Amino acid sequence: MDNISSFFKVTAPSMDVLHTQVRKNRYSITRSYIQKNLWKTNAPISFYFELVKEWKKAKAKFDNTDYLSEIEPGSPAHMSFNKPPQK
Repeated sequence: MDNISSFFKVTAPSMDVLHTQVRKNRYSITRSYIQKNLWKTNAPISFYFELVKEWKKAKAKFDNTDYLSEIEPGSPAHMSFNKPPQK
């Protein structure tokens, strides 16, 4: 999650937000018994990209800023905001 968040230049959503959104979208998520800070889920990676994109938009709206202001125009992160969501 940290890698995806840094790709979009935003702080990662909290584990509570992540857990809630995963369950809300009918995916499973459980804590790994090997390491407490790892989670296992059946959600596809595209779900996490969309989650972080929406998180960035919501955070920018709350902060009253442009969500694309920190992302370089033409970069892969910038272009991904113009693509339709993948499921």
